[in-house]
Amino acid sequence: MNTNFNIKLLDFLQCPQSGQKLLFKKKENILITIDKQYFYKIIDGIPLLSVHD
Repeated sequence: MNTNFNIKLLDFLQCPQSGQKLLFKKKENILITIDKQYFYKIIDGIPLLSVHD
């Protein structure tokens, strides 16, 4: 698994569900909302910000 996520992207990304800022959890290789309700996997350095109903 590649964990080369560019943390500078956090300035531009937000949660597509709630609009909250996202935090990078390096150990889990995910992005998570501040309230920890939504998380998104990062694969090959690319965050998967898809919304599933």
